[in-house]
Amino acid sequence: MNPSEFHGGTDPTIAEEWIKSLEVIYDYMQMTDRDRVHCAIFLLRNEARHWWEGIKEGTNLETLPWTDFNVQFFEKYFSKDVRAHKLKEFLQLRQGDLPMIEYIRRFERGCLYAPFIARDAEEKKNHFIRGLQPEIRRDIRMSDASTFRQLVDKALMAAQDEGEIQNKRRATPNLQRPWKKNNFGNRPFRGKGT
Repeated sequence: MNPSEFHGGTDPTIAEEWIKSLEVIYDYMQMTDRDRVHCAIFLLRNEARHWWEGIKEGTNLETLPWTDFNVQFFEKYFSKDVRAHKLKEFLQLRQGDLPMIEYIRRFERGCLYAPFIARDAEEKKNHFIRGLQPEIRRDIRMSDASTFRQLVDKALMAAQDEGEIQNKRRATPNLQRPWKKNNFGNRPFRGKGT
C-alpha cells in the first residue's frame, strides 16, 4: 500500500479524499489510533506540515485518538460551511444537460457529503434515479438492476441509446409524408357551388 502525501491547499474535496483513502488503508491493515495518527502526520508536507507544527503544542501524540485528529484536520481544510454547501449541492443534483458520465461522477463525489444516503443502498439508488433525465429515468425504472453498480451500468446504456435516438432524429431530414399530396397550391380555389 502506498498512501499519498498531503500538501494542503484550498480544495476541501482533496483533503477529504486524502483522509478517506487513508482510512481504507488503515481499516485494511487494522491499525490502532496511535498508528493512524502517526502515519497521517508522517504524510503531511509543505503547508499541511506547517499547520500541524503550529497546532501540535500540548498534544499528546501517544493518546490522540484518530477521530480527534480528523476533527482538527477538517476544521482546517473542510469547514462546516463548505460541507453544508456540498451537501446542498448533492441533494439538489439533477442530470439536466450533463452527460451521464459527468452526472455519475458528481453523484459519487456527492455521496461523500451525504453518508445517510450513501450507506442506505435503496436510498442511494432512489436518489440517483430521481436526478436522471425523464427518458432515462423511465428506462431505468423498468430495468432489473438490483445494485447501485448495475443501476449505473443501465443508466450508461440508456443514455447511449437515448443519444443514438437523438442523433438519428437530427440526421433525418423532415421528409414529406408520401401518402399526403400537397397540391392545394396548384389548384384554383373553387368555392361552394362552382
